[in-house]
Amino acid sequence: MKAPTDSGIVELASGIDALYCSGRGLLPDDVLHRLELGRDEAEVTGESVPIEFGGVLFELMPHNFGRHRYRLDHPNGVLGVTSSATLPTIKIQPRAAYIHAVGALPCIRWFRSVLDEEILNLELTASRIDLHVDVQGWCLDGDDRTRFLTRATNRVTFEDSEDFSGFLFGKRKSKTYMARIYDKTLEMRQSRADYLEDMWGDSYDPERQVLRVEFEIGRQGLAEFGLREPEDVIAASGVLWQYCTEQWLTYRSPTDDQTRSRWPLSPEWQRIQRSAVADSGIGLPLVRAGIRRGEGKRIVAQLTGYMVSYAAYFDLDDLEETFAALAPVVRSQCTSRELSFEKRVQKRRRTIGLP
Repeated sequence: MKAPTDSGIVELASGIDALYCSGRGLLPDDVLHRLELGRDEAEVTGESVPIEFGGVLFELMPHNFGRHRYRLDHPNGVLGVTSSATLPTIKIQPRAAYIHAVGALPCIRWFRSVLDEEILNLELTASRIDLHVDVQGWCLDGDDRTRFLTRATNRVTFEDSEDFSGFLFGKRKSKTYMARIYDKTLEMRQSRADYLEDMWGDSYDPERQVLRVEFEIGRQGLAEFGLREPEDVIAASGVLWQYCTEQWLTYRSPTDDQTRSRWPLSPEWQRIQRSAVADSGIGLPLVRAGIRRGEGKRIVAQLTGYMVSYAAYFDLDDLEETFAALAPVVRSQCTSRELSFEKRVQKRRRTIGLP
């Protein structure tokens, strides 16, 4: 295990956690027609419809993506498409797991390659980037809120069952800067993002809390640095981190001085400031394996509860008997919806990106 620094902090990972973009371009009539046919079918069935878009298979949903009429889902992220002249033609929201798997720059290149096949004269603009560092060895509680100095006008303290779970500084609606410092291990258990353990590597101690320090920088904040295109935003991630941790938010060591701005920076925050925030990925196989582990835990927990309830209601006494009784019931349920169990499995595999 990596030795702690003088601050007692061990850095596990850092980088880009989110990169949202929008884009304007020409949506050809034939592409719009294809999307509308798929949306009509999805609305009739109430389920997603597979559609090829940019040479990639997406699931076209029966509902909007915000104000964008066409929502296309893929394991790598979500696309919103619209023909409205008052909105950006495209909205892109990559999944955090995909960014962590391949890195932010390859992620954006993938979305560009898809969109260039369908949208003419596309110009992409970054609307938000999230930068983070995950650490162990830094213990915070609600009383530490007075040690933070920030340019934000508001701050919120969070608790989980009366236990401190994090701070929030700033507001998203400002579209400038917002910071979150929170218990990432607690959030990981809730989201089943087990791939994070692979991202943290050998330095991770499963017996200790992981704190995430995360800055969300919106469109107006990026504009202050003259940043527009997503590739430029990625390249400037180190500069953005420096500004956020040196000027926008700091954590101080208290002294007798009544002016908190004269308190020295804490050793913990100096370590946070030195984070590289490099754009890198751990690889799709590791991320997908971690997602499977996390989803497997969730599914088994729910499945066990449902099977126990079914057995209790229908006087079944053991697991094998319950399995045998459920098989024809599940098959009948699938048949009644005119989609076999096997075809439903194939459809779900497409949705979650499995072969």
